[in-house]
Amino acid sequence: MSSEKSMGLWIAIITGMLTVLGAAIGSTIKGVGDIRLERAKLDSQLILNALAPQNVEERRASLQFLVQSNLIKDEDTRRGLSQYFEGESPQAPPQLRPFIESGTSRVLTPQSQQVSNNTDVDLFVCGKDKANKRMEQQILELHSSLRDTNHFGASKLKVWDGALYDEVSLAELGDSTTIIVDQEHAESTEVSRLKNIITSIEGLPPVKEIANRGTLTEWRISI
Repeated sequence: MSSEKSMGLWIAIITGMLTVLGAAIGSTIKGVGDIRLERAKLDSQLILNALAPQNVEERRASLQFLVQSNLIKDEDTRRGLSQYFEGESPQAPPQLRPFIESGTSRVLTPQSQQVSNNTDVDLFVCGKDKANKRMEQQILELHSSLRDTNHFGASKLKVWDGALYDEVSLAELGDSTTIIVDQEHAESTEVSRLKNIITSIEGLPPVKEIANRGTLTEWRISI
C-alpha cells in the first residue's frame, strides 16, 4: 500500500512538473509572438510616416534612412524598400496620407429630419490603420450598408487612439470589429441587426460586443 501511495505521489509530481513546463513554454512562445507582432506594427508605422510627405525626394530620403540605419528590422521589407532609392532610376515612393487624422471627425451621413429619430453610429478606425486604403474602403462599404437599410441615423468616422479614447485599449479591441453600446439604453436592441450587416462585409474581422465604459450616450452606437 505504501508503494502504491509513493507511486501515486511521483505521478502527481511528474504531472505537475510537466504542466508547469508546458505553461512556461507556451508563455515563452506567446511572448515571442507578441514581440514580433509589435515589431511589425512599429515597422509599418515608421514606413507610413516616411511616406506621408508631399515631396518625393523627402519620402525617398526617409525610406533610405530607415533602411540604412536598420530601424526597419525585417530583411524582406528592407529589400523591398531599397527599390525606391537604389540603382540608376529608382522608383518614386508612393505617398500614403491618412484618410482621416487623429482628433478629427468626418461626417458620412449628415443629420436630417429623415434620420433624426434613428440610432446614430460612430465608425472608428484604429490609429495604426488611418492610412490603410483597404480599411478606408471597408469603412465606406460598412457605412453604405448601414445607410441603405434606412434604419440608422447619422454616421461619423473617427480615429480610435489612446490619446482620446483610453477607456478601452487598442490591445483589448484586438483583431476584431467591436460594437460598443450602452447596455441599458434602447439602442442596445440594434446590436443583432448591426452584427448581421457587419458579417455580410467581406474582409472585416470577427464581431464582438462590449459595454460602453465612457460617457453615456443617447441613441448612438460605436463600431
